[in-house]
Amino acid sequence: DVSGPDEELTTLHWPDFGDEPALPPITPEDIRRAASSFKRRTGLGPDQFHPRWIALLSDEALEAPAAFYVACEAEGRWPRVCEEPHAVFIPKDDGGLRPILLYATLYRVWTRVRLPAVTAWESSPEVDQPFWWGGRGKPCERCAWETASLKEYSLAAGVSSVLVAGDLSKFYE
Repeated sequence: DVSGPDEELTTLHWPDFGDEPALPPITPEDIRRAASSFKRRTGLGPDQFHPRWIALLSDEALEAPAAFYVACEAEGRWPRVCEEPHAVFIPKDDGGLRPILLYATLYRVWTRVRLPAVTAWESSPEVDQPFWWGGRGKPCERCAWETASLKEYSLAAGVSSVLVAGDLSKFYE
């Protein structure tokens, strides 16, 4: 529900997922497996620390990033240093360079630690709610048509609408 143009945003309607299951705990082995999954020649982020180096740590040492990850998940945010990407240019097959953005190593490893949970969530019934337009087997045309329909309805009804979209198909980590 959005008020008129001179009034404040009053209510955002998020989907109700009921009692969401807790994320599984993060173990040293989860972190080691995720860190080891990076290619040897992967680009380095702003910290210039190769993700595979984390896999060399002992289980005891890996308890620290596990606790850090749980704290970030509970807080719902990351320290600013982890949020700022580093631009890297990689060669394209047909010549030239393609820019990619790489985040801090701890963040990149966390994305791979949580990939199984996200993959399971993506195939769950909750993802089929209209709020989540994407997902495996759902063409981008569906999102385009539904977005256009929502915009037309908003204009006809005299209400404001907002669209926040992101294409995760090229989200490598």
